[in-house]
Parts: sequence; structure tokens; C-alpha cells
Amino acid sequence: MLALFENPRLRGGIHAEEHKAETSSKPIAQDLPLPKKLYIPVQQHVGKPAEPLVKVGEKVLKGQLLAYSQGTISAPVHAPSSGTIADVMDYPAPHPSALPIRTIVIETDGLDQWIDTIVLPADPFQLSPEEISARVGAAGVVGLGGAVFPSAVKLDLGRKNQIHTLLINAGECEPYLTCDDRSM
Repeated sequence: MLALFENPRLRGGIHAEEHKAETSSKPIAQDLPLPKKLYIPVQQHVGKPAEPLVKVGEKVLKGQLLAYSQGTISAPVHAPSSGTIADVMDYPAPHPSALPIRTIVIETDGLDQWIDTIVLPADPFQLSPEEISARVGAAGVVGLGGAVFPSAVKLDLGRKNQIHTLLINAGECEPYLTCDDRSM
């Protein structure tokens, strides 16, 4: 059931009935089967698409760099699982437009084997802001909003503007979602 906003200054719009109680106390489940093929667009963000590094037939491991960023407003793309590069091609974007976008296809090997990882310091608070921003950028961390903006750019802006306080907006406005609440 939908209720209209009661603010007379807002014309139109709806406030959907919430259904958060259905999932707010359930544990996060991660038991989905690994797909046989993964389609990874090299542009998962606003800005320039990442440039593919891998070639067809190459074996890759989970977490391995597949495509490097192309400038400030770009983000690298990493392998979500281990397997073999089956193709690097144009494929319909995971977007309502379905426009063709450069995509790396991985045929998974079922092992889900990780690359060797870099060990962080015991106390991450000892990293400099520049080091944190560089690591966030290299990891390909991007925002979850519509523009999927590279997070390192935001971190750099925060330093340049001498921001000293971090506020986290973890309010989920979608009427059924409780994943952020469960993650925290």
C-alpha cells in the first residue's frame, strides 16, 4: 500500500509501506553457487572505463587486477573468482539502456582461488591519509550510488578541504532492504 506525502509543498511522490521486519533479524546468507561464467564490465562507474590487461585464454585468480583505471575518475576492476578469460568483448551493459560495453568474460574453474594478498599493518590508523587513499583507489572501491563514484577521489577531496569528521549515512530508504543494517 502506498501513502502520499503529507507535505503540501511536494507534489506527487509516494512513501512506500516498510517491510523491514521480514529480514531485519535474519543472518546474511552467502551460499549461492558459483556461476560457470562471469561477465565483468570494465566500466562500473562514472568516468572513463578501465583498460583490460588480460587476454583470452589467460588464467586468473580471485582478486587479480583485470583492468587498470584510466585517470582520476576511473576505477580498476578485479576478478570476482578464479578461472580462464573466455572473452573480452562488447556486451549489453547491466543498465536499462543495455548499450554495449567492454566486458571481460571469465569461465570459472570452481576453485574460487584468491591471489596472494597484501597484509595490512596491525594498526591501520598508522597509515597516512595518502596511503589509505592510494590503497582504496588501487582496490577499485567505488560508491554505491547511481554514479558509482571512485571513493579515492572523495577521500582526496576530504583531505584537500581539511575535513576532520566522518559521517556515515547508513539509512536504507528502500522499503524492503535491511542489508546495510545487517552488515553493521
